[in-house]
Amino acid sequence: MAKRNNNWTTAKYRRFLNENRGMGELVSYKPWLCIQDFPSKGRVSRIKGWKTNRIHHFFSDIQTRCFYLFEWNDEIIDIRENYPLLDVTEVVKDSKDLKQDFFNKQDPSHILTTTFLLTLKNKQHIARTVKLSTNLEKKSVLERLEIEKRYW
Repeated sequence: MAKRNNNWTTAKYRRFLNENRGMGELVSYKPWLCIQDFPSKGRVSRIKGWKTNRIHHFFSDIQTRCFYLFEWNDEIIDIRENYPLLDVTEVVKDSKDLKQDFFNKQDPSHILTTTFLLTLKNKQHIARTVKLSTNLEKKSVLERLEIEKRYW
């Protein structure tokens, strides 16, 4: 259960930015969403990563399992979870066929996050989104996945 109000406001958005959420790398990275900020429908986990030397926040068992796969992959040197797409309006230019709520700069209530942003040894980045297959039946989830696909 969330310890805080999960309604998004401009003040909460600014506070997250001031806390440098979604910024940094390795030990200095702070995820955009932590388990105390957002209610989960399943089991949540906080796990200390040995690659990053910090606590990672996961909202489901499938996210935790993917983390373990990434943690033991020698090609991956950094794992950033709940990575925010703050500049989605600038990056995704072709958005006429997508839900426009995500592209309203005045309304910060729709900040999309990618489940994992991975940094490889060769300094390339790979984005991975992890969803339960049952959630893929929802139109809103598919729309968000399409936005993420166009973003990355």
